[in-house]
Amino acid sequence: MGFTAALPHALGRDARYYAQVESTPGTFVRATGGGAFKAKKFGLSYDIAREYRTDNRASRSEYEQITGKEKVDWEIEGYLIPSGSAGTAPDMGEIFQALMGSETVTPATSVAYGLNNTQSGRQTLSMTRYMSVFMDQLRGCIVTSGKISGKGSDPFMCSFKGRAYGATFTDNSTLNGAVVASTTNIVEAVDQYSFEPHATHGSIVMVGANDNTNTGYMVTGRSGATLTLEATLSAADAADVLPFAPAETVSGSPIGGIVGSLSLDSVSIPITGFEVEIDNQDVIIEDEVGQPGMTDAIPGMRKISGSFDVRIRRDQVRILGHRKNSSFTTRAVSIVIGSTAGRICTVSMPQIEVTFSSPEVPDGSDSVTCNIPFRALASSGSATDEISIVFT
Repeated sequence: MGFTAALPHALGRDARYYAQVESTPGTFVRATGGGAFKAKKFGLSYDIAREYRTDNRASRSEYEQITGKEKVDWEIEGYLIPSGSAGTAPDMGEIFQALMGSETVTPATSVAYGLNNTQSGRQTLSMTRYMSVFMDQLRGCIVTSGKISGKGSDPFMCSFKGRAYGATFTDNSTLNGAVVASTTNIVEAVDQYSFEPHATHGSIVMVGANDNTNTGYMVTGRSGATLTLEATLSAADAADVLPFAPAETVSGSPIGGIVGSLSLDSVSIPITGFEVEIDNQDVIIEDEVGQPGMTDAIPGMRKISGSFDVRIRRDQVRILGHRKNSSFTTRAVSIVIGSTAGRICTVSMPQIEVTFSSPEVPDGSDSVTCNIPFRALASSGSATDEISIVFT
């Protein structure tokens, strides 16, 4: 069996990912080239609850299920990629703002992401995962947690997790008959293919060479094998009906692990790894009668934690004493990633409290190491200054 051109595989290298800010939470915004970002992984978990009937019946067999709530989880992991230009947000800037709440742009200088206590600052996102022969469109995405990490000389990484109001799946097919200046399109073998219709978040497709001026055609209606599109087009019989997403417009390059440093109370210390996680601990509203799934989220009590790994030398033993002897004094941590203007990310936590950790004492002559965990605190009961992420 050789390669079959008519049955191309979905390849990870062909994937394209997009994030767009929603003006109304849960109202899908279709992908644009400028909304694209690079990632190593974009995972999606979609589930619709199906409950077996348990009332009385003559048979011992299960014979019917009842549809329940749907649940959409997503996860993104990729390199930490600044834009390459100071004062220009990274491609994942929309995701950072949805995680933290505020974005402050100083032209030609910096883009800073900080925390706030309002619900409006943490915008919802529409996300698109395009895989050439299929596509997922997520609406009402909230970013529940995010992490920045580094280890050894590996590239610095970032990851995000969240929930979504809903998801639309788009398959592929071919036309069963030519189309001339019409919104009505008949596809082959409809039971084998999935095109979800909706006025605002239906499947987005291209038909033959028609891509609706680089925006795609939304499937607004479907009756059996007949698809209704949002605008007219003309195409030949057997023309491909494929998911559509625009070409990417992305910028920047990953930062190698050889250009980074960590300072504790303004004293630089050598580390072998670190991670910082922001967990919004959102309360998902998904129990409303008459709704298929999630309809909103309530920001919870934010938790910011992390750790860094060190080899214990004489001058670093003091770190182990911070938790035992410091009367819970808070300390400032600054992690600087990168060294070239436009490609620097600084994670600052002015008040961390180091928690207890035990050195790992190996057999033989290997060095003693220790993982130092910490929690980041705000400076007061009304402050939101426990962490900032600044690209310069």
